[in-house]
Amino acid sequence: MADYNIIVFTNSKIRYEGMGETFINPNAEESHESYTSIKRYLKENPIEVKSMNDFVEDDEIRHICIDRGMFETGVDFRIEMPYFPRNTVFVKSKLSIERILKDIEEGKSSEIPYDIFSAESIKNLKPKEKKAVKSHMVVLLKALVNFMNAGYHKGLNERKIADWCANFHDPVFVYFFYFFEIKTEIKIIDIRDQFLTTPQFREMITNTIMKFVANFSVNNGLIDPSEVPSWMLFEVWGKIMDSISKM
Repeated sequence: MADYNIIVFTNSKIRYEGMGETFINPNAEESHESYTSIKRYLKENPIEVKSMNDFVEDDEIRHICIDRGMFETGVDFRIEMPYFPRNTVFVKSKLSIERILKDIEEGKSSEIPYDIFSAESIKNLKPKEKKAVKSHMVVLLKALVNFMNAGYHKGLNERKIADWCANFHDPVFVYFFYFFEIKTEIKIIDIRDQFLTTPQFREMITNTIMKFVANFSVNNGLIDPSEVPSWMLFEVWGKIMDSISKM
């Protein structure tokens, strides 16, 4: 059986249960069992994830993340915590860790969070998870419509875009760059700066978003690809925006 790496996310008072757990709590005192942020934890306990496009199965260590009030859904956890392998189990529960592990071992609880960039169907997700996916998709689509309106998908720069679109501060954009391994030419250059100054970089990012959203839309029955004369047409994305808004 694999060993467990148990991480508990909480804003409440820490209560150790002696299961080898580590706590992430912004109000915690730093120790080898508790950290104020995931980045502080990873600095001392690095997790190797070679590529987000690989579904990492580890026979030696299984990462189990227990949420006690820091994430709205598993979808949000996956987006905000890209540092874990994609087969990480996410459990939103106030039950004891011993009980949670028992349920996992008995197959009663083994939820791997939906990864938005898998573009897979969301028909079997719970309503709250679907709502989270929809909200993140709307952010991406609104930015995409701005980019296409400016002609970025053709390497052009015909119109000014809304300022928020190029800030890339939204968690779904942070994860987007992480997942698709999009980096600037030089580390000291910020993605926003290269996006605003390099037409080829803008075109690549815009077309990557287009391909992902097209995939998601087809897999979720939002559009029939046989009825799309060209994915480069602005009207196609307006139709997809309407379909996602009604999901």
